[in-house]
Amino acid sequence: MSVRARILKIFMAPMMSYLAKASTIKEQRTKFEKISGMTKLAKDVEIKSQQVNGIPIEWITTPQVNPDHIILYIHGGGYTLGLYNSQRDFISRLGRAAGMQVLAVDYRLAPEHTFPASLEDATIAYRWLLSEGYESVRIVFAGESSGGGLALATLINLRDAGDYLPACAVCFSPQTDLALTGQSVKTKAKADVVNRPFDVSGNAARYAGK
Repeated sequence: MSVRARILKIFMAPMMSYLAKASTIKEQRTKFEKISGMTKLAKDVEIKSQQVNGIPIEWITTPQVNPDHIILYIHGGGYTLGLYNSQRDFISRLGRAAGMQVLAVDYRLAPEHTFPASLEDATIAYRWLLSEGYESVRIVFAGESSGGGLALATLINLRDAGDYLPACAVCFSPQTDLALTGQSVKTKAKADVVNRPFDVSGNAARYAGK
């Protein structure tokens, strides 16, 4: 782990504890938005909002990117938190490093919208890109935490439907086992301060509508 990552981990632990004290999802969202508001985007980051079939999306762009190469980004947040400024900052840095435009999907959230709402929204966003003339081989899926798991689920959904698939997917600490059956849940509990078993199981239940 890099020095920067270690420092980030130190700051993440109390933030997650702060969010965990929220008694409702609404309160948790308010707290996360407040924390996220402390993150300032670089001055050259351009954000353009629009809707695709009623789904809010954001183009997050930095100078000198290739407009024909797209990262379709699916944000994390346990399926219950939306697209906030801290995530936009990370997304803009990812797009800048890759030299690609980023399309972030602000999909419907649980518990108001349970499975498969977010999966449908991500699938619609990808198919819309294809309908707009973007080539599948120049599209990359990316996502963190629950967004990483949703990115993989979207790939499976597209594959089973016979769609052209994107070039690849990049997932950061994806939640791929919402039933928490793997041993890494215990062996890596101290290393991962974000995907805590209690939070994952609770959000998974909300996502499933239980």
